[in-house]
Amino acid sequence: MRILHLSDIHIFCPQALTLSKVMNKRLLGLANWYLKRRHNVNYKLLDLLLSSIPSMAPDVICITGDLVHLGQKQEFKTAAGWLSKLESFAPVKLVPGNHDLYVPESGPYLHQYCARFFSVSWEQQSLMEKNRAGMFPQVDILGNLALIGLSSAYTCGLTLATGRLGQKQLETLSSVLDSLAEKGLARIILMHHPPRAGLVKKRKGLLDVNALERLICSKGVELFLFGHAHRRYLHLLKGSSANSLFLSTPSLTCVKNVRAQRAGFFLVDIQGQGPSYKAEIKSFALAEDESSFVIEERFNCNVGKSTRFKKR
Repeated sequence: MRILHLSDIHIFCPQALTLSKVMNKRLLGLANWYLKRRHNVNYKLLDLLLSSIPSMAPDVICITGDLVHLGQKQEFKTAAGWLSKLESFAPVKLVPGNHDLYVPESGPYLHQYCARFFSVSWEQQSLMEKNRAGMFPQVDILGNLALIGLSSAYTCGLTLATGRLGQKQLETLSSVLDSLAEKGLARIILMHHPPRAGLVKKRKGLLDVNALERLICSKGVELFLFGHAHRRYLHLLKGSSANSLFLSTPSLTCVKNVRAQRAGFFLVDIQGQGPSYKAEIKSFALAEDESSFVIEERFNCNVGKSTRFKKR
């Protein structure tokens, strides 16, 4: 199974803004855009990725949040169109980020235009029923892999970008991990906020990160994909049940010259049967001339039981 991991697209539609729409938290996001972010963003990279996908031939495309920038209706409509283009190459699985629930009105737009991408096997079932049953975790089984989507996004305070899972989602995740392990499936979690403490500032961190870390160490997870930090991150965590690989990719639209933050993504090949799997990870980064994405590094490792890790 080949996974393409993207994150933090931050689609922005300034032409759709009105004064009434920015008299809230969006005013800070707008100021951040004009003072900082707009100098380091190139949305042409979205089309560049589309042209690059055929040569990579992924089996599934995983996007770990912040699809849009200010949670506007027009942003979600634009994003849904781009996701549909991605879907022509491979199934798309999305989890929400804090910018996707930027203000209270963002939630309905997210669900209206993009909720069907929360699952690669979305059934014709009303969103109301889905919400009553609990939208997350969202579990998709693809071959011998289980893709587990979590939502750490919520509409937080004016100067905050924190995330939280909540007790109910953590309890459900615990039983889901046990059930999938019994079936011998590789467990792959998608979430926006970093699942480890210290990777972002406290005002941007996951509020219940300690509870999640304990759960991961106890139950074991083969692969954890996340974003939010806007930089490349790769780490192997040795737990009591299984060794877990953590991958975070930078913003897909960032053109900073800082190596760790420059636009890119991961391509992950996973082979084998439980309890141990072989993973080959290719880290792609935007070329200096911004005309292509090139392989920056390759890694091989075994995830799950009896894990070894080496850089190639």
